[in-house]
Amino acid sequence: LGMSAKKEEQLAAKAKEHYEKGEYLDAAKGFDQLAKEYPDGKKVDEYKFFAALSQMQSAVRSVTNREDYEPGVKKLNEFVAAHKDEP
Repeated sequence: LGMSAKKEEQLAAKAKEHYEKGEYLDAAKGFDQLAKEYPDGKKVDEYKFFAALSQMQSAVRSVTNREDYEPGVKKLNEFVAAHKDEP
């Protein structure tokens, strides 16, 4: 692997790790960064998907969501609408 591919792999692993730990804002930032730095890469669609999924998870699971669930519902609906045609 080239230097760039190695860096991409490391960033992707870190973003995925954040997601798996429930650190959705950090995961979203990582996947956003990957999508911006590797716009022509094979995994750009995956990065964009996980960035959106992480943002939705963050909004839906937010502590304030218990009192005001509208932002979470809005983010969930936006996510579903944006990805309704994907498998």
